[in-house]
Amino acid sequence: MASARLSGACSLKNNPVAPSITVSKAPVVQASADVVVCNPPYRQVDSGRINPDPQRAIARHEILTSVNDILDTARRLLRVK
Repeated sequence: MASARLSGACSLKNNPVAPSITVSKAPVVQASADVVVCNPPYRQVDSGRINPDPQRAIARHEILTSVNDILDTARRLLRVK
């Protein structure tokens, strides 16, 4: 399996793919990725009940980012083929 590069901190504890992942805090260069993988929030901030646990709320609702922000960033990162 090819090594993946992640920017920022992430928890790989108990993750079966951890040996194939490299965590990097280096800046991500435009048009530098073949694939972008993300688990985006799936609800808008004003829809549904927001979990009182901040980590779960951020993961499930567009609190810190939106799906459009994620798509715009992925578009900048992907190489043109």
